[in-house]
Amino acid sequence: MIQSKAPSDVKSAEREGFLLGKSILLIDDSADLCLLYQRIMETEGALVTTTTTAQQGIALALTRNFDLVVMDIEMPITTGLEAASMLRRAGFNRPLVALSGHSDDDHRQAALNSGYDGYLCKDGDALNFSERLRPWLGR
Repeated sequence: MIQSKAPSDVKSAEREGFLLGKSILLIDDSADLCLLYQRIMETEGALVTTTTTAQQGIALALTRNFDLVVMDIEMPITTGLEAASMLRRAGFNRPLVALSGHSDDDHRQAALNSGYDGYLCKDGDALNFSERLRPWLGR
């Protein structure tokens, strides 16, 4: 499933600014989590595309010009770790951030070793999700 929507609340985005107009690809096998994070980012002005498979995510990342890709590390068929490695081998050079339910150093290091630029835990404050993306978009 692929979804793409325009920002829903530009007034909120004007307060923060750094997500306004940014194109973000979110890849997670949980459609509910995709919808939650999508709505949060859209209220900050982001243009969000979601998909629930790594295969679709790879195709989208390589054919569209996203400002940021956020991808779960544990998905069926092709894991996020495998997908990150594939993207980097294919020449993908934009920011790629891991999303995981694990907060331990082993998972974090595995993600960084596979080609991710950063790591976010799903157990973090969901309502603060947009702010947690600032290191990769707020430049």
